[in-house]
Amino acid sequence: MDTDQHGKIRRRNIEGDRLSSLPIDVIHNILSFVSTKQAIQASTLSSSWKFIWTSLPYLSFSRKDFDTLPKFNSFVTHVLSRRNNQTEVSSIKLSGFHGDITEELIKKVTDYAFSHNVQQLTITSFDDKRRVSEVPLFPSLTLKHLTSRSFMACTSTWEFPALTTLYLSHITLYSDNVSLFSKCANLKNLTLHHLTISRSSGGSEIVDFCHSGISNLRLENVCLNIDVMNLIVVQLKNLSLVRKDKSTSAVLNVVAPQLKNLTVRDWLMLISLNLLSAPEFGSYLCSLDKVDLSSYKPLSVSIPYKTEARKITSLLQQLRNARHFTLSWDIIRLLSSSMELIPHLPSPFVNLKSLKVYPRPKALSYEEETMPACFVKYFLGGSPGATVTMVTSKEMKALENAASAEKLMAELQAQLKQEKKYTKTNRAYWGDLVKAPMESKPYIHEQGNAEVDKIQHDDDYNGGRMLEIISCWEDLSVQIEEGKKKDS
Repeated sequence: MDTDQHGKIRRRNIEGDRLSSLPIDVIHNILSFVSTKQAIQASTLSSSWKFIWTSLPYLSFSRKDFDTLPKFNSFVTHVLSRRNNQTEVSSIKLSGFHGDITEELIKKVTDYAFSHNVQQLTITSFDDKRRVSEVPLFPSLTLKHLTSRSFMACTSTWEFPALTTLYLSHITLYSDNVSLFSKCANLKNLTLHHLTISRSSGGSEIVDFCHSGISNLRLENVCLNIDVMNLIVVQLKNLSLVRKDKSTSAVLNVVAPQLKNLTVRDWLMLISLNLLSAPEFGSYLCSLDKVDLSSYKPLSVSIPYKTEARKITSLLQQLRNARHFTLSWDIIRLLSSSMELIPHLPSPFVNLKSLKVYPRPKALSYEEETMPACFVKYFLGGSPGATVTMVTSKEMKALENAASAEKLMAELQAQLKQEKKYTKTNRAYWGDLVKAPMESKPYIHEQGNAEVDKIQHDDDYNGGRMLEIISCWEDLSVQIEEGKKKDS
């Protein structure tokens, strides 16, 4: 054996020893960046890693990693049955399915998660049509973060006393069970996307949603098939009501004495919103800071403008303690046509620091809007030092482009970071595997070469993706800089 070959073998042995000597939590952390399937493949790295996957605290099952559903089901069942049941599970992700996954499998995964003290559970479906009937979620004392992006109809109350963050998409609640979260005492952050609340058989058309601990609440694309919904959230700091498609006209009463920031981007929700006073919970909206009412009236809405003006005027009175206001031009125009509704009294906005007004989307760039003097007096009479910003259509378009570009860049940056981690780990992993003599990994004799070829191909593919991301990122940077020069 020549000196060079001897040196290569020695270096390989040292590297192998380094892998074997890594602390178990470090190994687990490394493998948390890949799916469970890839983590099992990593058992070929070192003889001491052969069964490392059985103690992983992070499990990630993706339907996209398998050609057929039976293979996916078999893999999940195999992992759960052969995993070391003495070790807890920190996180479980179930994703990538399009309605073909069985509810039995979802139940199997969630049951396993709760029986092993899971802290984070994510279920993501990419099916826009199939509605999953309720999958029972058993009580958990450890679950802190729950994300469900799948069609679900919930009929029973969840018992998750440790839960702090909850994101639910495409969920249906009924009027006799909006207390779904009442036993989640530590819930702070709640996002309900495509929420539907329907009247149950014999249920009331007036629904109360009460929770004493939620700080941040976002309702996006809600559909309220009831008459009135009362939101009683005494610790609420941030409330966002967003709608992008067909809206709802149900009355929405909110009791949130600690409210700090309010965003309403839906016309029908805007004119149906009431912020109610509740003396037993403290002063009325004394902490209100930012209010964003940049809602635009759809052409399809045919409510009499007098009714709309009256309701918006009432809402502005309720928001009188706000320091920073953002309004749409539709609101200015509506109130300007009904100035008799604004009382001839001193302006109620004594804490106002700034007022910003946005034009209608797709307005002509040469349109110049001037705020009526009576409206200026109504808003600024109590705070003459407040600043007023009239955003032009050209500026709004530039802001939209910049926001879109920044969002895309953030997504690309996150993807690039993940690709770098994956590629670096992948190269080191499979590089060592290719270099190592075959006799050192007898359990992959039959499939080793094919698997290595596949991963090498994947590595080249991921490297190409990373170059595409970098190129796209550079193009975006150039566009943003050119946009800034034009604006200046």
